[in-house]
Amino acid sequence: MANYSVFVPARKDSDMPDLTIKVEASNWLVALKASLKQIGEQGDSLSNIVCETAADGALRVADPGSKRVFIIKQVVATEADDKLAKEAEARAEASRKEAEAAAQAKADAEAKLKAMQAEMAAKITQEEARKAAEQAAALRRMEDERKRLEAELDAARKNLVKAAEKAADEATGVLGKVEVKKTSAKAKKDLKYEDLDDWYSGNVEQKEQTIDEAIGDIFLSTQNIHELPEGEAASLILKLANQHVNAEAASVFYSDMNSALKDLVIITATGPVAKKIVGIHVPLGKGIVGFSALNGVKMTVNNADKNPNFYGKLDQEFGFRTKNILCVPIMYEDRTYGAIELINKKGGEWTVNDANVLESLAKILGHSLEMAIAQQKL
Repeated sequence: MANYSVFVPARKDSDMPDLTIKVEASNWLVALKASLKQIGEQGDSLSNIVCETAADGALRVADPGSKRVFIIKQVVATEADDKLAKEAEARAEASRKEAEAAAQAKADAEAKLKAMQAEMAAKITQEEARKAAEQAAALRRMEDERKRLEAELDAARKNLVKAAEKAADEATGVLGKVEVKKTSAKAKKDLKYEDLDDWYSGNVEQKEQTIDEAIGDIFLSTQNIHELPEGEAASLILKLANQHVNAEAASVFYSDMNSALKDLVIITATGPVAKKIVGIHVPLGKGIVGFSALNGVKMTVNNADKNPNFYGKLDQEFGFRTKNILCVPIMYEDRTYGAIELINKKGGEWTVNDANVLESLAKILGHSLEMAIAQQKL
């Protein structure tokens, strides 16, 4: 848990003043949603928000729904905060292990049931070799055992769902204390909010220009993407991303649908350490890419080391330095399939144009994956 200061600007159609809300939460998104709920708004309705990290570490979050820009700052951590953060991390790790154990229990129950069904089939084929009465008794006992194993499997499935939900809750955080107060004119000036007055409007205008400039090449290059295997589709999207957005490195993460926890797996990558990182798993919710995929949030991070979601473990392992990150979830309708992450913009910082191009590519890839899954079901 950590303390956050959330600046909530007033809606243009509301008499409510600008507010600064202090929230105890596990991450900035939980803090933002909790702040909105505190003043009677539905924080869970936030969708397709755009996030940018300022040089001072503050998060600026644009919401297309309300056309507002929120400013979120983490209050300086105390020793007590650090202790709570470590305890929260330990709880998250314990929850993950519980979910993994539940997944293994489910797999074991399925294996036992399958073995029992096979044994029953073998018993029936030996019908002529056994007396009818003995066989009937044996089959009754086996039927009882089969029902017991089915009940055990059902319990394992329910336990897995419960454990996975608990692990997700630990990853997204639990709300703590909330304090609401009116934002003074001086405090608003100190936030430098005036610089953001046209930030959201600028996003809308630049989005139209970006799509007009890039859509031709993207459309022509992806007409048959649904016919490609999942890995080749990801490689094509990454190739187009590198053509339109000049980044030092890039990766496509797919969600591991065979895992109860839906870890993210690097399917394809470009850059200095591309060959080393393909196949690496990142827990859903961990790091900027995990946070983006878990919450369906487009992340523009121009100061990676100042972002509270930055996960520097891969940098440490492979000797790579991440300066800035652009990450967009791969989604189709309400289903998330993974994320696309670009690292270190060449020649400057990420722009709204960069984010819009990557978002368009992610939507195309998400639609392609949905079509491929639907085709497999036929």
